[in-house]
Amino acid sequence: MQDAVPVTLYHIFSQKYDHDDPLVTFHNSMVADMFHVYKKGDVIFQQGHSIDYFYILLKGRAMIVNSMTGTDGNIFHALTPLDIMGLPDYLGGSAVYTSHVIAKSPCTVFRISQRDFISLITTDPALCYSTLRTLGQISSNSLRTQEINAIFQPRKRLGYYLFLAAQSGRPYTCPLTREELADTLVINQRSLHRYLAAMEDDGCLELKKGKIIIGENHYSKLSELYDSLSEAI
Repeated sequence: MQDAVPVTLYHIFSQKYDHDDPLVTFHNSMVADMFHVYKKGDVIFQQGHSIDYFYILLKGRAMIVNSMTGTDGNIFHALTPLDIMGLPDYLGGSAVYTSHVIAKSPCTVFRISQRDFISLITTDPALCYSTLRTLGQISSNSLRTQEINAIFQPRKRLGYYLFLAAQSGRPYTCPLTREELADTLVINQRSLHRYLAAMEDDGCLELKKGKIIIGENHYSKLSELYDSLSEAI
């Protein structure tokens, strides 16, 4: 059992698991009971509760809902695999979770006690490095999304996000649902549908069977609009 936990963490951080159904990979593991599944709308943990556990998101999307005293609303932020929920709060010196985390879709997580995880990464340099790499990737992705959201108006925000995503290769198919894309870019879903339709009319993408597809011709059009902005940023 003791050796199974770091081995499992190595598999998770190297993403050597079935991304469609993580439980398939780990169902025979000695730590199978550390994996938990949450339905859409379930609260994974609550703001103000003691940080007893960290939750590593393996599948699905979750949302940080931070109730700020003295404000009329909440601050939202989307979480995706492999976010280590609770760890940023702990590293920031907090003894309690500073936000609620709610499953925005069915989520599979690996839950590990705060004490066990901190003990492992302070005694296992390789695991500590894997954790730092994962945190770095999460931070980089989060900063890029926040940068896009801060600089651009909603339609340009959508176009620039898809332009960057399609740089990995074409044809590119956006893996996010409309709801997930709207959450990520902080865009109203109704407006998102309108922007996508307009971008299809402009030749920037294709909408096919509910999927957002960007081929070479679409990418060329997006490059004309956003390449110079990318260099400026």
